[in-house]
Amino acid sequence: MNLLRYRYEIAVFLASFSIMVFEIVGSRVMGPYFGTSLQIWTLLIGIVLGSISLGYIWGGRKANDGATVSFFSRLYLFAGMTLAVTLLLRDIIISVILIGKLPFLVAAFVTTILLFGPTSFFLGAITPYAMTLKGQEEKRLGILVGNLSAISTIGSIVGTFAAGLILIPLFGTTSILIGLIVLLLLVGVGLFLPKTGGQIGSLGVTFLFVLSYSVYYYSFRDAANPLDVDTQYNRVLLYTVTNTEGNKVRILGINNENHSAMYLESNELVNEYTKYYDLFSLAVPNAQRVLMLGGAGYSYPKHALEKYPHLSLDVVEIDPGVTALARKYFRLVDDPRLTIYHQDARIFLNNPPRKYDAILGDAFGSRYAVPFHLTTKEAMEKIYAALSEEGIFIMNVISAQEGSGSRYLHAQVKTLQEVFPYVTTFKVLPEAKEIYQNIMIVASKSPFPTVSTDEYFNSFLQNRFDSSSSSQQGIVLTDEYAPVEKMLYEANF
Repeated sequence: MNLLRYRYEIAVFLASFSIMVFEIVGSRVMGPYFGTSLQIWTLLIGIVLGSISLGYIWGGRKANDGATVSFFSRLYLFAGMTLAVTLLLRDIIISVILIGKLPFLVAAFVTTILLFGPTSFFLGAITPYAMTLKGQEEKRLGILVGNLSAISTIGSIVGTFAAGLILIPLFGTTSILIGLIVLLLLVGVGLFLPKTGGQIGSLGVTFLFVLSYSVYYYSFRDAANPLDVDTQYNRVLLYTVTNTEGNKVRILGINNENHSAMYLESNELVNEYTKYYDLFSLAVPNAQRVLMLGGAGYSYPKHALEKYPHLSLDVVEIDPGVTALARKYFRLVDDPRLTIYHQDARIFLNNPPRKYDAILGDAFGSRYAVPFHLTTKEAMEKIYAALSEEGIFIMNVISAQEGSGSRYLHAQVKTLQEVFPYVTTFKVLPEAKEIYQNIMIVASKSPFPTVSTDEYFNSFLQNRFDSSSSSQQGIVLTDEYAPVEKMLYEANF
C-alpha cells in the first residue's frame, strides 16, 4: 500500500492522536505544582480546546490564501518545536509564574496557556489545512470533509486510550513528550519532504535540543533531583531533605502534595497529624481490626503494626504503583496482620469484607481536597455501617478552624453529624485558627473520652475545639452536591 497516497489522512489522524496524548499527559506536567483537581482539569481541557479552535481558524485562512505541501510540513515542525520548548522550559516557566505570587487559579491559567496553547494551536491548524490540500486532489468535498473529520475523531479516541491505558502506566511524562516531539518532526519530514534549508536547519536544531535534554534527563538528572515516577494514577516525586533538627527525611509527594514522610534513621512518625490516629485506641482500647483509607508511604500502618501487636490492619490504596514505591523506598514489608486492597475507597466501602473497630481516613485526591465521594453523607453512612458497635472514625482534613478558609470544615462536620451521634475536632497547630492545617475530625457511636491518665493522649486532647455551633453554617455534602474543591479554592486562591 502506498502510504503517501493517504498522507493527509495519516497526518490528520496523528495530529488528533498527539493532541489527546499531550492533553492527558499535561495533567502530569501540572500536577506537581497545581495538583489535578477538577479546576485544573477544567483549565487544561478548556485552554487546549480553545487553542485548537484558534488553530482551526488560522489554518483555514492560511490554506485559503494558497495551500502548499511545504507549509503544511511546517505546521508539524512548528508543533514539534513548540512542544520541545514546553519540555525544555516547563519547570522554569512554572517557577517564574509561581514567584509572581498570583492567585492560584490565575497562575494555573497563565501556566496552562503558555505550556499547552502554542502546540495545540499548530496541531489544530493541521486538519483544515489538510482538508484544503486533499480537496485540491479530490473534488468530492462533502465526502472528503466527512472522512477526514471521522479520521480526526478516531485519532482523538486512540490517543485518549493510548495515553490513559498504555503510555502513562508504562512510560514517564518526559519520555512521552520526547516521543511526541520525535513523532511530529518525523511526520513533517517523512510525509511531506520539506526542501528548504531553513526547515532542515530548524529540524536539526530541535533534534539537537531534544537529544541534549534526553541525555541530561536520563543520565544526570537523578543525581541532583527527586525520583520522578508516573504511576497509573499519579505523578510521584520522591526526594530526601534535612529537617531543622538535622534529621534526614524521605518525602513521597503525589502531584503537588506531601503525602508521606519517613525518617531514614528511625521509625518515628514524621508528620504530626498522623500521631492523632492513635486516638482510636483511647476510644476503643481493645480494638482488633482497623481499616485505613489511603496508604501512600504507609507511615501510619507501619507505626500501628509495631505499636499494637494485637491489631490487624486493612489498608485501601487505589494506586498499586504507590504501594510498590512504598515497598522499595519506605520500608514497607509484608506482614500477616496487614492486608492491602488496591481499590477506590468508596467502592471498597460499598461491600467491606468485615466490621472494623476503627476506620482512619487519609485519602486525598488533589490539592488539599479529600475526593468528594469520600466526604458525602452517603459515604459516611457506608463508614458507619462498616464499624462495630463501639466503632470510631477519624478523618484527616485540610482546613482552617475559623474564617473564610473554614467552609469545608463546617460542611464536613455537619455532614458527619447527620450520621454519627458524636463528632469532635482536633487541630494539629494549636495557635492557628485562620490558616490551612491538618484538622482531625473524630466521629463515633459512643461518647469520645475527654480526659486520659496517659500524657501522650492528653497532648492531643488539649487541642480539641468545639465545632458543633459553627458547623451549622455549613451544608450537608451529598453525592448529588459536594463542592469540596470549590470551598477550598475560593477561600485562599
